[in-house]
Amino acid sequence: MAISGVLKYETTILLRGQFAGVKFLCIAFPSSYGPNKPKFFFWYSSGASSAEKKLLRKTDFFVLSHACLGYFAKWLEQANLSNAYVSGMKEDLRMYGTEYNLVTTCFQVGTILDGIASNLLPG
Repeated sequence: MAISGVLKYETTILLRGQFAGVKFLCIAFPSSYGPNKPKFFFWYSSGASSAEKKLLRKTDFFVLSHACLGYFAKWLEQANLSNAYVSGMKEDLRMYGTEYNLVTTCFQVGTILDGIASNLLPG
C-alpha cells in the first residue's frame, strides 16, 4: 500500500542476540511546515521582551526547584517512615492496630494542603 508523500526505506540495525541482522522498514514523513514550524512549548507570549523572558526563566527555575526538592523530601520521609515501622518502630512506640495508618494519614494532610495552596496561585 503506497502512501503519497511518504519516504520508505529499509535499514539494517546492528543488534545482538535473537534480533541480529533483522531489517526494519522505516517510514519518514516529510515536514509540511517549512519555516513556519509550530512551537510545541508556548513558554513566552509573542513579543515578550528579553527582560520578561529572563524573569520568567528565573521564576520557573526557583518554583520548579522548590517543588522538586519538596516532593523528593516527602518521598524520602515517607519511605523512611515505612522502613522504620518495619524495623521496630511499632514496638518502640507501642503502635497497635490502625495507629500507623493514622500517622501516615496525618503525614499526607500537609501534602494535600500544599497541593490545594499551589493550585490557588495565579498563573
